[in-house]
Amino acid sequence: MTNSDTGQAATNSPVTINVTGTVVAPDSDGDGVPDGEDNCPDDDNPGQEDTDGDGVGDACENDPPTIAVNGETDLLQIVHDYNEGSSPCQEVIATVTVSNTGGGTLQWQVDPFTFFAGWLSMSPTSGTAPTEVTFTFDCNGTFGVGGLNNVGLIGSDPNNDNSATNSPVISVTWE
Repeated sequence: MTNSDTGQAATNSPVTINVTGTVVAPDSDGDGVPDGEDNCPDDDNPGQEDTDGDGVGDACENDPPTIAVNGETDLLQIVHDYNEGSSPCQEVIATVTVSNTGGGTLQWQVDPFTFFAGWLSMSPTSGTAPTEVTFTFDCNGTFGVGGLNNVGLIGSDPNNDNSATNSPVISVTWE
């Protein structure tokens, strides 16, 4: 073989090619976070939420939710000291927060077996945590010298089949 310009024999000489650009790290889930930095590389989670701080993204975890009411996960007691003839007859006696101290998302509701006495109302009776809940006392529904109403809560994660790990009770008493 010859060089067509010079007519001399062609030689094998090294060729250097300079390439410029950006190396793009793999992003398997397409959320804009490279796999090596992604706390959940197979599930789209651009915000990298990690509620429990364990380094595994919430989108990857299958941990069930845990219901907490003002931080209590078993029993919260509310006592209302009612003086007959006091005004107003209807009054807010407590505002509590229903929150999730476990994994995933918590949708909660009042246990369907809960009975509300005529002197107690709760609003709302379901929601997605965190939720502010108000208990209202109504003296028109009182009979006798006191009362007790236990309100059970149940919940689950709507994104999977996980039921909440607990079913706390809010115990409301008036004296």
